[in-house]
Amino acid sequence: MKKKKDRSKLLTASVVSFLCLVFAAGFAYGLSSVLAMEGAYPPVVNAPSLTEVPETKEVFVGYVNRLFAKVADEKPAIENSDSFSIDKNSLETDGDSSFKATLLYLRDGSGRDSFDKYLEHKFGDKKVEFGASADGVLVVPSFTVDDITDFKCGSLGYKCSKCGETQGVYSEKCFSCGEAGTIEKTYGSYTYYQCPSCGEKRSTPADNCELCGGVQPYSEKYSDEYEFTAEIDTSDTAVMERFFGKRDDAGIRELLGDELNDVLDFNSIDTDYTKAYIIFKVNRLTDEVTYLEYRKEISVSADASFKNGFEKLGERKSDFVMTEKNLFDFTWPSLSLNAHEKVVEPKGNDNLLATLTCDDATKYTVTWSSSDPEILSIDDEGYYKAGKKEGTAVVTASFEFNGKVFSDECTVSVRYPVESSKMNKTKLKMEVGDTFTLQAKLSPSKATIKTVKWYTDDPSVADIDENGVVTAKSSGQVIVWSLSDDGYFRSSCEVTVK
Repeated sequence: MKKKKDRSKLLTASVVSFLCLVFAAGFAYGLSSVLAMEGAYPPVVNAPSLTEVPETKEVFVGYVNRLFAKVADEKPAIENSDSFSIDKNSLETDGDSSFKATLLYLRDGSGRDSFDKYLEHKFGDKKVEFGASADGVLVVPSFTVDDITDFKCGSLGYKCSKCGETQGVYSEKCFSCGEAGTIEKTYGSYTYYQCPSCGEKRSTPADNCELCGGVQPYSEKYSDEYEFTAEIDTSDTAVMERFFGKRDDAGIRELLGDELNDVLDFNSIDTDYTKAYIIFKVNRLTDEVTYLEYRKEISVSADASFKNGFEKLGERKSDFVMTEKNLFDFTWPSLSLNAHEKVVEPKGNDNLLATLTCDDATKYTVTWSSSDPEILSIDDEGYYKAGKKEGTAVVTASFEFNGKVFSDECTVSVRYPVESSKMNKTKLKMEVGDTFTLQAKLSPSKATIKTVKWYTDDPSVADIDENGVVTAKSSGQVIVWSLSDDGYFRSSCEVTVK
């Protein structure tokens, strides 16, 4: 009997210990969830675009023509480079695999630069300085509605509907899974989502962050740039000539033959322009073009034969996809400050930094000014000092370049800022009908703006008014929290209603 009694005590102790562990784990989880909501959460304010994304071809064409008229008028600096590549996944040859393997060896580099690198070096780079004409370097897009078959706002790619993999060029078969007829065009977006706690970015919304454990929903944010892709009708020879300078078979032969003529002959070449795109990026806040790309995807079929010791490989019909890109990067003159909002305590001081984008920043003088020198004074180097009086002043920095003034502003608030917030309760148990007043203590005590706003995740469980008074409505569990008007510091309380 004694042995049986000991076992009973042991079982009871084990159950109690288990329940204690469950309770402790639940308490720790609840507390960690509340703590995960603490911190500063400034509201996400996406700056409005100067021009909304075009919805129709007519609006898109007008938008493009205005953008590049601005390029011609204001003459930013431009850098041009050309890129050529043969996609090795697209290479197919008749006969045994040794012929294909040798071609791939030549493509990827055989004691020399790779074939792609050779083609890039062959054409060299070109530059246009600030204020200079781009004639002879840049073919300016000037669209009509009939020139384009389709347009999208978003980066261009190709995605396999079977395996989900993406690739850089179009093909009849997926390069990853080999499935035919599954490749579809896909476009990125200028919107993205970001965790407010750790800054993790993703392309789709999320209610919480698995990376840092944050329980806040991701914020929708806008990239500063639009990216547009316009598809050109390759069957229209006049349009292809106007925008792309279409290469004939002799041009393709010359392009390929110069590098390989010591070991390979192309006895016949047949080309077909299968895809043609004009891709460009625009700063959506200023309507300034930052990047332009003319992209051609060329299907090449050639009778190729080796020589100079490789004759035994014979002649084979070889098919591959070649992509030619003409790339232009635009740099616009500007002045930008390192901050656009600052807070400084009375009698405090700090500095602003101005970055000039021009031909030679050392040649130009930046002029600094304050909208209210009594609240905030600033010297010729961007160092500012606050007076005794609280208030707001706008600092402006400017410089003149090529006959035009460029400037940027920063709003400086002189006050004692809030640095943290703490709730008087982190967990609260209530009965239906009960009320309780929560208090959010802001630090430091001398903070200028001490007001907060109150929120609840579910007012049907527990409501909260503008004074922090919680009213229990129905059984359940809910998070209520405060958000400081200065600094957006959040403090939370988990409320359980029985």
